[in-house]
Amino acid sequence: MCDFTLILGAIAAAQIALAAAIAFTVAAIAANSSFFAAPTAPIPFIGAILSAAVAATSLATASSALAAPACAAAGACGAEIAAARGAIDFLTATMTATTIVGIAAAALSAVPVAGAIAMSGYAAGLIIAAIGIGPATSSVAALQRCADAAASTTAADILVVTGFIVSLIGIGFLIIVGGSTRNGGGDDPDPFKPDPAGPVPD
Repeated sequence: MCDFTLILGAIAAAQIALAAAIAFTVAAIAANSSFFAAPTAPIPFIGAILSAAVAATSLATASSALAAPACAAAGACGAEIAAARGAIDFLTATMTATTIVGIAAAALSAVPVAGAIAMSGYAAGLIIAAIGIGPATSSVAALQRCADAAASTTAADILVVTGFIVSLIGIGFLIIVGGSTRNGGGDDPDPFKPDPAGPVPD
């Protein structure tokens, strides 16, 4: 039988880490949007990368547990196992790639505009994972109900709710990142750069 204590615990950790990664990334993008605050953007962005790494590691743990022979032996729940493994494996790959992209983007995170664009690429991975974590958690909960009908599914049900909350956070994050990109990644102009339009006449 699947080790649902390990699987659900790993998913819970991934949800928390993913939400933290989004919060840190929002802070980093906000800092980058200001000419004077941009040099501080790497501080929250490092937190975002570390949180993404925790999420990727936690999802990998859940993925390994779902692939264990004891879990795969639940032949009557083949469809549920396939759905759960497919969803968690996809999220694991997404967060692993996102972490790698984040490390590359960190070098530009302190640069106005260019940093916002680089972080937006990293944010795309977070958005995909956040939106997908709700349905993925639901797939694992369905597997538990099928494989262990006698067990309590309270923990899984709670994680499904929190998973969809993270998904909603991901949608909100998409709106924030989209707005930042449309604004060119910066609200405060470089005070040392001449205005190409020239001075405003009196």
